[in-house]
Amino acid sequence: MNNHYLNRRQFMLLTGASMCAVYGHANTHKTSSLLVTNNDIAITLQWLQQMRDPQSGLLYYMDKGVAHFLSPLATAKTAIWAAKVGQPVLLQQCAKALVTAQQQLAKQHSQLAGALASSYQSTPKGLEAGQYVYACEQLVAIYAWLQAYEYFKEESFLKAAIESAKFLKKFFLNGYALGTWQQPYPIPFNYLTVSGAFENTMRNGLEYLWISAFKELYKYTNDAVWHQIYEDALAFYLVSQADNGLWFDAFLPNKKQWVWYQNSNVVADNMLRCAIAASLNKQTQQVDLFLNQLQIQHQDCLIKGYLSTVDGADGFIAGDRPYYDIVATGLLRNLYDLQGNKILAAQCQAKLKSLQDSSAGFFWGSYAQDFSPVSQEKAVITTLWASANLFNTI
Repeated sequence: MNNHYLNRRQFMLLTGASMCAVYGHANTHKTSSLLVTNNDIAITLQWLQQMRDPQSGLLYYMDKGVAHFLSPLATAKTAIWAAKVGQPVLLQQCAKALVTAQQQLAKQHSQLAGALASSYQSTPKGLEAGQYVYACEQLVAIYAWLQAYEYFKEESFLKAAIESAKFLKKFFLNGYALGTWQQPYPIPFNYLTVSGAFENTMRNGLEYLWISAFKELYKYTNDAVWHQIYEDALAFYLVSQADNGLWFDAFLPNKKQWVWYQNSNVVADNMLRCAIAASLNKQTQQVDLFLNQLQIQHQDCLIKGYLSTVDGADGFIAGDRPYYDIVATGLLRNLYDLQGNKILAAQCQAKLKSLQDSSAGFFWGSYAQDFSPVSQEKAVITTLWASANLFNTI
């Protein structure tokens, strides 16, 4: 196995740390292209409802296996998906479940009021929060609550988003005052635990893509502090691209520089998230450099799960069994759509359709040799990215 990074990914899973003809589909707010047919949406919706815990309303990260835990991240992205494909009932269910999860963590650990734990479990006594709190997951939850607030105008959703943003500002963006950094930085560090432990490095990918949650919050509150946080963080992420077109995936505050988390490879889907964030922020040259490199090394809209930090080629080490990452293909489709390349976007959509499980949902990876699933667990987030653009394109 690709030991170091897969161990980290497995750790993230344990702690909580995506067809038919392509066409537009009206949603609760905007028209977004590259969504699947109404029939496929109905099938996915039914599967997502099966992934919801009836007691808490939260969704499981995967349908079984090591990552079968209740996940606010999966729930928040499901809420965003529901907003995009016109499913207000599911949107409201998920937003309310996130509010309950936020309140539960505050009951268990008052010092973490406003935050969401990365994982929860249902117990005979009710919902119980896990040990880890990740910055990126707070950003996605803020975005989800604001989508729900835009549709329902329910003040509890806006309040939850504001409380989460205040927590990010007080802790994750305040590393210097808390003693985790030697100087201030405008982007959040990775995670902390309920016992007060933390990892003070900053990550790239999810954070870069979803830092726009602060911009959205400013739109609904008119509080300039949120817009300033967004602008400062964005400027920091915009200089995180390496000369070869990939993006550095970690910032080390003690060394004051962007680096590779692993020297030899990076996770492919995080590179696509960075590319989408760059595209949304009009960084045309950066995106072109990345796509030129990607298209040389990968064909047929299929992206290996790990990319070489040298040239973006297959980044699996000798002895590993390479696999294609389904989220990466979904993100590539979305990136082509942003670029206005409908032909390549449609090709990616067709490839996704061929990789979908016959019953519903998507396995998170397919082996390169025979396209068999890497494991038999189907993932909520993989399924969501495979069937919609989750970010605003306007």
